[in-house]
Amino acid sequence: MSRRILDDRIELEDFVFSELGTGNIESNSFTLLADDYNSQCLNPGYGSTYTLAVVGINQQTGNTEMVAYTAGGATYTPAAWPDGYYKIEIRQYLTSGGTALSHIVGPGEYTNCHTKTMYWNKSPLRCMVYVAPGSFMMGSPVSEYGHVEGSSWTKELLHKVTLSKGMYVQRTQLTIQEFGLLMAKIDGSVVHRHIGGYIGNGTLTAANYYNTTSLTLTVSQKPMQYLSWRDMMWDPDAYGDGYPYDITNSYYHTGGKCLISRLNSGTVSGFSVEGYTWNLPTEAMWEYAARAGVGTALPSGQNLNYPTSLEGGSDSTLQSNLNRVGWYKGNAGALKTVGLKMPNRWGLFDVVGNQWEWCRDVMGRSYLSSPEVNPVKDNFTSSSNRVLRGGGYGDAARHCRCGLRTYDFGSSRSNACGSRLFLLQL
Repeated sequence: MSRRILDDRIELEDFVFSELGTGNIESNSFTLLADDYNSQCLNPGYGSTYTLAVVGINQQTGNTEMVAYTAGGATYTPAAWPDGYYKIEIRQYLTSGGTALSHIVGPGEYTNCHTKTMYWNKSPLRCMVYVAPGSFMMGSPVSEYGHVEGSSWTKELLHKVTLSKGMYVQRTQLTIQEFGLLMAKIDGSVVHRHIGGYIGNGTLTAANYYNTTSLTLTVSQKPMQYLSWRDMMWDPDAYGDGYPYDITNSYYHTGGKCLISRLNSGTVSGFSVEGYTWNLPTEAMWEYAARAGVGTALPSGQNLNYPTSLEGGSDSTLQSNLNRVGWYKGNAGALKTVGLKMPNRWGLFDVVGNQWEWCRDVMGRSYLSSPEVNPVKDNFTSSSNRVLRGGGYGDAARHCRCGLRTYDFGSSRSNACGSRLFLLQL
């Protein structure tokens, strides 16, 4: 487990997973260092009637959990804490005498020691972040550079949306390594690659797929390439026949089922989470998670600096605000390793730029002017275009905004389009 400093906090876990197995999927322990609190912050008025405690505040329920603080730094494995995403604090509690943790009853009187803000994800996956339900303004103001107006379905009419259920969101776009590990875990096989060099490049048949372990896909933490919407979502058992091309020999659909279906079936040990289901997000869910509470063009709380010559094709001028958070036409010529730019306030990386992300909605749903609750346009057997969000490495600055909407065919494969896994509350 690693410690990663992100602006104003420490993440007490990795944000991508590198292997699958007991202890690697779930983050069951975290380590605090000796200097994670300032001993000078102790309140001398408490005298000797205090105890130090490591406190976890569950960001889903608000409940507080505790374990006794160990001086000099230690690794904590609080098995009794319920699964969840925790904010970690070190507190000095006033007690009725002695230093035993059992003397703490109820919320008690305490002083927060001067700790760096720390977060720990106990479950379901350390590569996920929990996003609580809430409301936000979807779309963009007319004054925002790049704002789309008019009668098209892609218009960005500003309107209130409420999401009534929580969700876990993958911190990064799904990487080549993660996809390969997941699919290999499903059937014990290797990830085969197409003769063109990419998984899924071109028509999927047994004839043009390598079937030897020596020609497996190169391990990489770059976003998974050539993933269509249907590669992620199609399940003939759930949606019936009618798939537009043969998937019998597609590695994406081992046994005729896609990655999302396989994750939900429990085939991959440790990925079934009671009360939640794996899915692609609706575009409302995607934008809510991407914005992380801000109403600006960028997830950092900033807007694009100014209209630049990039819109005309020149890469000579760099957008400094966008450069902080995403890869786009001005600073990238290809897909980049995930997690290199600054995350949003909820710890999500690359929500603008690097690679477009599929949503499950069918293209064509125009925004309404009235408030909406859990908006979605589902049709899993439709051949219509599907929504893409976020922008990509080859796009102009105005296309890499939280509010920008576009689409492509559900069967379309491109290195510019990929996915971010969502675990949605039922």
